[in-house]
Amino acid sequence: MKIQRVKRGFYELTPELLFSDPASTSEGEILETFTKRLEKDIINDPVIWLWSHKRWKHKRPQAPVRE
Repeated sequence: MKIQRVKRGFYELTPELLFSDPASTSEGEILETFTKRLEKDIINDPVIWLWSHKRWKHKRPQAPVRE
């Protein structure tokens, strides 16, 4: 989905087909394509994507390394 902000509180969603035959894609290709498409939308209009929230302000504690 492509998301565009029309005005405050109103958004326009446009579906976009990334693959017509997903079974023929290679391992991770769908995720990679989706990630690049989402990154493009974020770069084009970061205001609707970037927000402040506590979960992004702190890093998760690292799990202990087991040997």
